[in-house]
Amino acid sequence: MKIFFWLFFVACTGMLGYSLGVAVGAKTIGSIAAQNASTEALHDMRATLDVLAQNNLSAANALHEQNFRTALVKLGSNSRAVIFWKCSAGDRDTLAAARKHYDDIADSGHDVWRVMALQGLAFCSPPARN
Repeated sequence: MKIFFWLFFVACTGMLGYSLGVAVGAKTIGSIAAQNASTEALHDMRATLDVLAQNNLSAANALHEQNFRTALVKLGSNSRAVIFWKCSAGDRDTLAAARKHYDDIADSGHDVWRVMALQGLAFCSPPARN
């Protein structure tokens, strides 16, 4: 009986330690994701305010192009991790328009970024997403 209580105690403390560890880990990962999103939002605000202060159409267009490329790269880098996404007709239309625009502005620089952008353009291509 003494051994049973000892094993029960060890099992309970193990479960408690595991559950608290998972909770702390999940909270930490959530906090890191929130910090990254906040940093990105602050950067976007700074860049937008700088362009608005210039009151210059070409600067605004350059910012929109930068945001377009950034969105493509984000979509491409997340394409393998997002496994339960179902593309809507609007998603497909958006990516078709993005492909046309990308073909119009494509340049020869930054091969790594181009690969990720092309993965972003192919986001709705896998059969699981249709």
